[in-house]
Amino acid sequence: MEIVVYQSSSTADINSTASASSSSPSSSASSPDSSSAPSPSSSVSSASASSSASSSSSSTALAKKRAPARIAKGSIYGIARQFCGEELIVSPVRWTSRQLELLKCSFERVLPEPLTPAAYAVTEADYSEERSGTRHLNQFFHYYYKCPMREQGIRLLVTTDGCPLTAYDAIGLYFNGFILKRLDCNSLCLRSSLHPAIRYKRPIAALIDREHIEIRRRDSIGYRSSSRNLPIVRLFNHKWKKFCPPEPLNDPYIVALLIGVAQQKRRHYQEINCNKETSTGMIFSQVLCTLYSKGECEVMEEQAYLGWLYLYQAYIPLSLLDMFDNPRFAPSTMPSVSVQIVTIHYSPLATLRARILELVMPEKLVSVTYGLSAGGQKRKYDGEGDTQPSSRGAPAGAPAGAPAG
Repeated sequence: MEIVVYQSSSTADINSTASASSSSPSSSASSPDSSSAPSPSSSVSSASASSSASSSSSSTALAKKRAPARIAKGSIYGIARQFCGEELIVSPVRWTSRQLELLKCSFERVLPEPLTPAAYAVTEADYSEERSGTRHLNQFFHYYYKCPMREQGIRLLVTTDGCPLTAYDAIGLYFNGFILKRLDCNSLCLRSSLHPAIRYKRPIAALIDREHIEIRRRDSIGYRSSSRNLPIVRLFNHKWKKFCPPEPLNDPYIVALLIGVAQQKRRHYQEINCNKETSTGMIFSQVLCTLYSKGECEVMEEQAYLGWLYLYQAYIPLSLLDMFDNPRFAPSTMPSVSVQIVTIHYSPLATLRARILELVMPEKLVSVTYGLSAGGQKRKYDGEGDTQPSSRGAPAGAPAGAPAG
């Protein structure tokens, strides 16, 4: 009786080969190829082993590729992780003294306006109305109570009538390679640095009014002036106490502006392949801040003429800029920033433009712009010649040999 075994097609070839070899030993012995060839089962197992090994190696390589970079303890992400219960990485208008403490940024005491050639050796008779720019201050004082007019008056004063500065809107604060926030301000840039092929302009300083900062801060926490809902009003007041600096002079938003100006200056230097300033490890940054200030005067209408504005100056370490460019990076030593505050009085108005430019601009450009008197002769700032004395002191934290402007 013949026995027929039905089997699946997947194993038919293997079984037929095995039965053929067992039934005819002579034929298998006579064929040397069949004896030397490996068995199908061993080839299948080796193929499966190689495929599993290749799949495991590819998965390991993929895991290594997807593995995130290590977060250093002293980096911005590391600090935020360490104090995860606090709100640290926020919009600059919501920065508080806590951010300044962790970034080791501090404000110095307010300094009086230093004596410059424009302040002590130039008389009002040397300046015409066009040269002094006083015509731009008419609306400045007429609408002095309005924040936009204060900003506009100083902006026109330092950017018109052949001044070496020009104004642009906003400065970007870069974080992790992207613009985290557009900082509302006027960016005062050098006209000589403007070129269609250059993407990043060279800012000399940022210009903003203190009330402008307060308005942006109110908007960030949902301020509604017409709200009559008492719980909403109490909630706003609670948030306002949290984010409003106790000393308006030491506003954390100013530090964000100083960092933003330094970031753009660094990108400008990198674009034009210039490391003159970055070679010191510091970048000089400045912010002009106007405010509703009035001096003491018996005549109420003239109190604004005795007002003042503030000039913030600081040397921003490149290691701090690296921390913002790569929030996982931590420098070997935590950098620190010390912000110097200088008071600039409006009076006398005829020399206000020259005094601001004298403090803000590099000395060479100031001497070129204001080195000639109205008669075309070189003005002698001291009793010996036409050299300009260096009466400006560098802010604290400045590298050795660094200029003050």
